[in-house]
Amino acid sequence: MNEEQTEELVTASLFERVVAFVIDLALFNFLLIVLGHILIRLGLINNQNTLSILVSVFYFVFFVYLVLFTAKGKTFGKMLVGIEVVNKDGKSNLTLKQSLFRVLGYILNFITLSGGFLLGFFNQQNRTLPDFLASSIVISTRKKSSSEEIAFSILGTITICAFILLAYYIFFKAPSPFDQKKLALAKTQLENLAYLEELHKENFGYYTEDLRRLSLISGDGVQLNRDLQNAFRRLGFKIGLSADKRSYRIEGYAKDSKETLVFKEK
Repeated sequence: MNEEQTEELVTASLFERVVAFVIDLALFNFLLIVLGHILIRLGLINNQNTLSILVSVFYFVFFVYLVLFTAKGKTFGKMLVGIEVVNKDGKSNLTLKQSLFRVLGYILNFITLSGGFLLGFFNQQNRTLPDFLASSIVISTRKKSSSEEIAFSILGTITICAFILLAYYIFFKAPSPFDQKKLALAKTQLENLAYLEELHKENFGYYTEDLRRLSLISGDGVQLNRDLQNAFRRLGFKIGLSADKRSYRIEGYAKDSKETLVFKEK
């Protein structure tokens, strides 16, 4: 590419770039869903751990796809939208190292609630954090019609807002893996106690709030108490019965960071 051609380069808008990324992401998510359903039907996925492994492998493949195709200038989404990634001088494609840094920049964009992406609104070449990390720019490879520009602007704005809200929820509202584990443990213990309550009613005709009786039914009272201590805050657990002892409510505060109240009733 000569200097005259370089001067004619038109940088892609941020909205075009967002739409291109969403196309790539949607394509891989569609393939993931299809593959997941096939493997479930074949019985190759039968638990949450196996499904989590599949998702992790798939997104690793997505990461590699972005790195390799960004180094060539165009992913599938960029090709459809009509944009291309090149060196900031506009004369060549990125190296694999540059491409890797650029894709890592996507992750930093997410961590900063799209702050790294919004940098593109404050410079003439619309360069975002990934571009600065990789010394790249994104150019338009064809002229867009006015209807395309309007569509890209609408879809891009909606997507940017959605990514900001999603990142905010994940980092500030969604329970952490630690909290999820503690909540799951508390709910499991509630289910275990509910099962013991049903055994007690089957044998004696009523539910009980006496943990000692439930301990005897469990066959290992020491283990039952240990499980309850691991699952619930101290003094935050109780069993309540109706007046006729025909219904119950078991509740307790889980040992997550928010001390979430969980309960089981019948």
